[in-house]
Amino acid sequence: MAFLVHLAEADPDLAGSLTALLASHGHRVETYGSAGGFLRQAVLEEGCILLDLSLPDMRGDALLEELGRRGVALPVVALAASDDPAAAVRAMKLGALDCLEKPVAEEEVLAAVERALDSWREDRDRRRLHASARARIAALSPRERQILQGLLGGLSNKAIARLLGLSPRTVEMHRANMMDSLALDSLPEALRLAIDAGLAPLDGDGEDDEPRLTVPAPPRPRRPGEAERRHEEKLKLILEASGDGAWEWIVPSSEIRLSTRLIERFGYTPEQAPDSFDGLEGFVHPDDWERFRSTIHDHLEGRSESFTLEFRIRRADGRWAWIFDFGSVVDRDAETGAPLRMAGSISEITERKEEEQRAREAAELLELALWGAGAGVWELDLETRIIRLCRRSRELFGFALHGLEFMGLDDWAAALHPDDGEAAFEALHRSIDTGAPVAAEYRVLHTNGSCVRIRSLGKVIADPSGRPLRMVGLHQEVSDEAKALTLQPAPR
Repeated sequence: MAFLVHLAEADPDLAGSLTALLASHGHRVETYGSAGGFLRQAVLEEGCILLDLSLPDMRGDALLEELGRRGVALPVVALAASDDPAAAVRAMKLGALDCLEKPVAEEEVLAAVERALDSWREDRDRRRLHASARARIAALSPRERQILQGLLGGLSNKAIARLLGLSPRTVEMHRANMMDSLALDSLPEALRLAIDAGLAPLDGDGEDDEPRLTVPAPPRPRRPGEAERRHEEKLKLILEASGDGAWEWIVPSSEIRLSTRLIERFGYTPEQAPDSFDGLEGFVHPDDWERFRSTIHDHLEGRSESFTLEFRIRRADGRWAWIFDFGSVVDRDAETGAPLRMAGSISEITERKEEEQRAREAAELLELALWGAGAGVWELDLETRIIRLCRRSRELFGFALHGLEFMGLDDWAAALHPDDGEAAFEALHRSIDTGAPVAAEYRVLHTNGSCVRIRSLGKVIADPSGRPLRMVGLHQEVSDEAKALTLQPAPR
């Protein structure tokens, strides 16, 4: 499914390259060259925003403030000039999810946009779930809702009856009607629905633990009680099950609590494991520590919905392990909003990181081998008609080495010699239609007037059903200028 990226970028060349890059990865892109056009034309109901902080008619921080006043909740990835770090700082303080420094690397843009779209999808799903749950709860009678609130507060039928001044049999009747109204079969399902709807629990009060009615309608904000403590225990179990172990941080006291499984995973005893936030510094890789501190600080300040980070920690045997850490603030002060407690889980990703490193090294060796052979790589998306040219291919076609890596097929074809273009496209389409590899030679006209003969080899990549998806291949300069032009598909 394609997702929408709203791109506000003043530089038309950069806007074009970013649009082609995002489109080649399946995203829909709407572009705006000014803040005024962006504010007038953009329908900011889905996706994410990729925002140039140096738009000509409005500063980036002013635009972010205006989006805030308009209640726009889409995640923002800011693009800041390398000589204006203050703009990046202001953007992050105003709620930007990410800030990239120009010139931006393609992989950084793609990763930041994916994080932003993930954030938007999670928020959209959460709002849909909340709205759906509230609609179902609204169908209950006032008494049925009180019964559900009592169950959410961890009270028994008898305790609810005392609290509401009813008989236990009447509570049982309303409870059964409540389950029928919600069309649910089990109490856990009803409690899950109540939590999703943000329903406040009905609490028992008093020194002798005898319940009394303390919750008027509409319900007052929830107070810590037995149900909340049970929720915390459930949260710990979920976190423990989601990775290689769970953790908890009591922010005011700096106390860190690590699950036994997490401690044992990395070879420590409970006595050796860190028990405070400051104590973590001796376990986190020195090159990752500041990034770790900065990311968690941003979350505590409310600039991110969750804390997610990949970094290295030291095992008991001295080796470094890569981990993925995920967590969030689960308790804040009711009056000041200050974070009181964070909880999360950790998964080891060392094997994945090592595989990525091996893949990068293999790609570098392949690129070096191709460069030594004078060859360049190309890749064509058959649906979007976007072609990707590596650095060497761009050089062969006379495009600027640091120009667009992704471009439209027509833009690429404009560089072909007029006498060769038709035959080159015939060979290309014949390969797509038959699935046979293609081997073609054609001339390319450089902007300086020179003409270069290029051999192009390629093959079609299809999905399991046989539908062609893309083509990949090599470009290589033909050294013998007298060689006859060949535009026939290579044998299978």
